[in-house]
Amino acid sequence: LHRRRTEHTTFSIGEWADKSNPSGYVKWMKKQPDQNSLKNGKKGCNEEPQCFQNQMRVNHHGAWDDTYKFKEHPFACDYQGKYLISPELKTWESAKQACEDAGLILAKVRSGKEMDVIVGVAEFMLGPVNDDVK
Repeated sequence: LHRRRTEHTTFSIGEWADKSNPSGYVKWMKKQPDQNSLKNGKKGCNEEPQCFQNQMRVNHHGAWDDTYKFKEHPFACDYQGKYLISPELKTWESAKQACEDAGLILAKVRSGKEMDVIVGVAEFMLGPVNDDVK
């Protein structure tokens, strides 16, 4: 999901980065999104004056968490409704570009059923869930 932070407040505009709407489907982890911030130079933050959690990642169980745009994760591309999971770790921008370079689009979740499919494909492609990996 695409969210914006202003100087004084954080708000959700309720749309995917491609401007489509998630149609009411959300699956945030408990107490998420929290949109924490890091000062420049801390834990990989390379933005001035600080980095905000304004990207979304999906955990091993299909729950959503907000994350920093410099963080790298496995990703999924969508090919005509089928999901291709890459074990390569990429930032959101790099993953989106990799999918586009292959003539695909970065996968987006539009329903619980789609989330279940993506989690199942990820487990098949990446191996069983390892809760020690964050």
